[in-house]
Amino acid sequence: MLSFIKKYLQPDYHFNCMSDIDLKLFRESNIKGLIIDIDNTTMPYSSKKLQVVIKDWINKVDNEDFEITFVSNTIPKRADFVSNYFNKPAYGYAAKPFGFAFKRAIKSMDLSNEKIAIIGDQIFTDILGGNLAGFMTILVEPIESKDFFLTNIFRWFESLFYDRNKGLMQRE
Repeated sequence: MLSFIKKYLQPDYHFNCMSDIDLKLFRESNIKGLIIDIDNTTMPYSSKKLQVVIKDWINKVDNEDFEITFVSNTIPKRADFVSNYFNKPAYGYAAKPFGFAFKRAIKSMDLSNEKIAIIGDQIFTDILGGNLAGFMTILVEPIESKDFFLTNIFRWFESLFYDRNKGLMQRE
C-alpha cells in the first residue's frame, strides 16, 4: 500500500528552478500546456516580487505558444496579481491536490491531461495532484525558505516520501 501511495508522490522531473527547465523537454513530450504554481514557484511566498529569470522564462514559454494557467492554493489577491502581470488565467484557493482544482485550468487551455505539465514546489499538492490527474509533474525547489506554517509541516512529511537531494536535474 505504501509503495502505491509513494508512486503518486514522485515527480517525473525535479529541477532547482523553473528557469532551469529546457522547453525541449515539453516539445519532446508533446506537452502543449503548463499549470504553474504561484507561491515559492513563480514568486516568493513573502512578497510579490518576481525574479527576472522567472519572468523571462515564463515569457519565453508564452512566446513559444504553450498555454499557461496558474493554479495555486494562495489567496485570490496574489493569483490576481500574477494573472494581471502575465495576462494569463490564475486561480487562487485552488484546493490542490484535489481534481476540481485543475478542472478550470484544463478547460481554459482546452487540452487533454496528457498534454499538460504541472510545475510546483510541493509534493503533497502539486506533484500528488498532477500525478492523479495524469499530467507530467515537475518539482522545483522553493524560491525561498519562508513558507505558510502548514507548508513547513508538510515539507517534513515530504522528506519521508521523496529525497529532494536525489533526482535534482541540471540544465544541459
